[in-house]
Amino acid sequence: MGLPTDILRYFHPNRIMDKIFTFGDFLNENEGLTNAVNLNILVKRLLLDGFLIDRGGNWDFDPRNTRFQTVNFVEEEAQYGVYDFVIDGFPFIRQTFEKSVFPFLVKLEKGDITIGTGFLLEFNKVKYIITAKHNVMKNKKFKILAINNLTIIPTELWTTFHQDEFASKTDDLIDIALLKVKQEDIQGLKAFKFDNWKILDDIMTIGYPPIPGFDAVQFSETASIVALKSTTGQIAGEGNSHIGKQDYFLISARVKGGNSGGPVVNKFGKVVGIIADTPEQDNKMDIMGYGVVTPKQTIASFLDSIINSTDEMKVKQITISYENDGWTMTNERQPITTS
Repeated sequence: MGLPTDILRYFHPNRIMDKIFTFGDFLNENEGLTNAVNLNILVKRLLLDGFLIDRGGNWDFDPRNTRFQTVNFVEEEAQYGVYDFVIDGFPFIRQTFEKSVFPFLVKLEKGDITIGTGFLLEFNKVKYIITAKHNVMKNKKFKILAINNLTIIPTELWTTFHQDEFASKTDDLIDIALLKVKQEDIQGLKAFKFDNWKILDDIMTIGYPPIPGFDAVQFSETASIVALKSTTGQIAGEGNSHIGKQDYFLISARVKGGNSGGPVVNKFGKVVGIIADTPEQDNKMDIMGYGVVTPKQTIASFLDSIINSTDEMKVKQITISYENDGWTMTNERQPITTS
């Protein structure tokens, strides 16, 4: 864990119940850890964000004797890195998760090559790869490119579907796919967790938008880490979009085609949605680069339907096999049914 978490643990009231520690106490016990100026900045940020409260002293004139106490500290959040993410910001979040965001190389039926994004998500203490449905379906082949010299082999592919042509096709239009993978293949990679969202939240996207003038295969296989791009913005609005007849939210962070399937991450380092598309009107794409995002609630319902066999959403498993240089669909298994 980082310094923000260390500071909060130090001033936690449960550590020693009969004493409220001073800033000087922390400096004395952590001599050489960092300089006093940096610690002053961190403490001010923790106070501003409401993680610390001032319990007496004169911070402006005698900070060493100022007493602090941690509030609303959750150990599980600390282990995930929430307090470090909030203080150190989006660059640190990207650095933490950059090996857990994967480029998807997609070979279309006509032979054209395109690129998308997927990411590692922890749900019910198991790690899965989540991506956009259109990155793996209705295409000839797809390949998960290992940017960290790991070979990632999917064992199962799950998507949504509609049960018959007369029923609502709403579930089938949800642009999400889940790939189960061998846990040993992703050992050591940190997975994202979920969080809720609201309008005007600061967010960051991480993904693999194509570079104009460069072939997707060439740059992704030889220098994929260079192609990883993160963009910050805010959640700008919400509504039901004609694109997929689903509830979405709109982000001001600039996204492009290759971002599809990538995570939208908040300041706590948690996923609040997945990039589905860019807005369009009269068959013209949005030149501003706004992103249309499938929200966390939809993704959670999708995962719950697969993993816990609920009837929240219609889902099915697609059998895949490796042929030459990529994974391809061989047949569709029967959908999950609930009693």
